[in-house]
Amino acid sequence: MTHALVSSVQSIKRYLKHAESCGVDSASLLTKAKICADTLEDNTNRIPTQNLLTFLQSAIIASKDPCFGLNASRLIQMDTFDILGYIALNCANLREAMEQVMVYESISGTSGVTEIIPFDHQVLIRWKSSVEDPLIQRHSEENVIASWFRYAQKIVNIDDSPSEVWFSHPTPEIENLEIYQTIFHCPVHFDQPYSGILITAEQLETPFPQANRDMLKLLQQQAEQQLQQQETTEQKKPVTQQVNNLIRLMINNSIPSKELIAEQLSVSSRTLQRQLESEGQSYKQLLQKIRQEMAEHYLKNTSLSVETISQKVGFADARSFQRSFKQWTGETPGRNRQKMQKNTV
Repeated sequence: MTHALVSSVQSIKRYLKHAESCGVDSASLLTKAKICADTLEDNTNRIPTQNLLTFLQSAIIASKDPCFGLNASRLIQMDTFDILGYIALNCANLREAMEQVMVYESISGTSGVTEIIPFDHQVLIRWKSSVEDPLIQRHSEENVIASWFRYAQKIVNIDDSPSEVWFSHPTPEIENLEIYQTIFHCPVHFDQPYSGILITAEQLETPFPQANRDMLKLLQQQAEQQLQQQETTEQKKPVTQQVNNLIRLMINNSIPSKELIAEQLSVSSRTLQRQLESEGQSYKQLLQKIRQEMAEHYLKNTSLSVETISQKVGFADARSFQRSFKQWTGETPGRNRQKMQKNTV
């Protein structure tokens, strides 16, 4: 069964405020998108993505701002990401914040998903838009990624910059490309395989100054209630996707147990097992798939030794890794690396 994508009221309000600053009549935008102004008074309301898409397309064109999504990120506030932002704010560090985002992200909408992708000694925090329209996808991804960065600096008070910022869309045809470096304080690349923020593994452990465990627990309880309410009318993010993301984030030189993943999802390991089975999966299958995926990535895209790669994907020694890798792929890691590198030449 296919479920409609939805977006948070906060998304509309940010874009609407920026459109108004560009001289666009907000009432006409809402009318064209069939969005009632009263709906925007309650941040718990959800906007069907089709209405958001109509609104965004009209706002981008009417504003005549070639960096509409990017510039709208300047309106970042404490409540920009609703309860998800408050949860992140009270986490101990960026790693824990990302774990929580992956669990509760659908509260803020389902028009895109966050993923963690390892790159050598770095990590790409990716946001993938579920929208296919190239214009809207570009502005949405630029807005979300710039909003992340501004939220970290302005709200969380982390005075740090990413290694690089990537966008999957082509280089925008604008006069002032320097605006991207000005905002992100780092190199920005276009035509990349993903859109996201590239940071070092050490930056995942950056402590959050406002971390509060008691407040975090209270917010998690509220988030669970919101998720349960949404499940009656909307599609919840598949458990498989949540588990995959958590494994990628937590596999840091050791294997996260099913019990640990279940704890992050606020369910028992038995419940997690039943949820995965209902989606035709098992924790063992997902873990093996992610380890293989990460190993193949490191072999193709880095110069790391087989021994180092074996540690990164949770093996005690290189021999065990080589044996398992051959069972997965039918070839040794060395042979796999030669073949993939030859294919990229």
